[in-house]
Amino acid sequence: EMVGLVSLHTFLVHASITVIVWAAGWAISRSWFLAHWATPLTAICALMVIAEFEYEYWSNPTAIGFTYLLMIMLGSGPIVLSPRLLIGVGGIGLFGSLAILGSATLESLADSSSAEWAMAAVAAEVIGFILLYQRLRSIDALGAVTRRAASMAETDALTGLHNRHGMRHSLPGLLERARAAGEQVHVAFVDIDWLKTANDKHGHDFGDAVIITVANAVRTSLCSGEHAIARWGGDEFLVVGVGPDLGDEVIASRILDAIRGSGLDLTKWPGSVSVGSAGGEASDEELQRLIELADERMYMRRREHRAQP
Repeated sequence: EMVGLVSLHTFLVHASITVIVWAAGWAISRSWFLAHWATPLTAICALMVIAEFEYEYWSNPTAIGFTYLLMIMLGSGPIVLSPRLLIGVGGIGLFGSLAILGSATLESLADSSSAEWAMAAVAAEVIGFILLYQRLRSIDALGAVTRRAASMAETDALTGLHNRHGMRHSLPGLLERARAAGEQVHVAFVDIDWLKTANDKHGHDFGDAVIITVANAVRTSLCSGEHAIARWGGDEFLVVGVGPDLGDEVIASRILDAIRGSGLDLTKWPGSVSVGSAGGEASDEELQRLIELADERMYMRRREHRAQP
């Protein structure tokens, strides 16, 4: 009868732990809050399993019982993802087991000493730390690859500026900071005049050099204050900044000054850009209106430049 009760108790405990672990995993996959606490929850589950095995080990102190504990301590390293929690899990497993060993008969442990068991537990803890270190390195490497992929998805490969996706991703934060500071926002469209002519006459390598030069000029001439700059099209750039609008002429003058000082051969390309700008309050609706208005003004400037002899 006693054996039957112990077996039933063991079954219920193991079944309960299985249900708790499964429920925790299910909840973690569906909740940011629980996902944020996944590591401590995993450590708690590991401690529950260790406590159960230590209870079984205390009831019947055999070599196989302590082997199970060693396996749990060893496997906790790559699971809990935290050196501190691993020390807690391993330390409780170690000291709890040594306390049980102190009250057990050596005959029941195959004539092994407490010191030998302690060395085995320490070895398991060290290996667990090595496994934890390797997994953390793997996670860091995966995170770096993921961040690099995300950056590439939001960055124009030629100029290093935002692409359209990157600009759209950065605008909400820029607007929020402008509103918090009580500032307006300004928008500018910059178009490279006669880029196709430069490409046709001098090749795409020179055309790329023109694009890079203008991109750098836009970046450096508008570096004061907070700005988001994107290559909006093949020969167009969009600038959204915090602060009042400087006006088409001032922005164009600054960009042209930077182009003239770039060292680009301006005998192959006249060094001309068309700029349209607008300014207003920092709201999503107003920003869309400012973008459309700046775009219209840029096209008007471009028509004026192309009408010149």
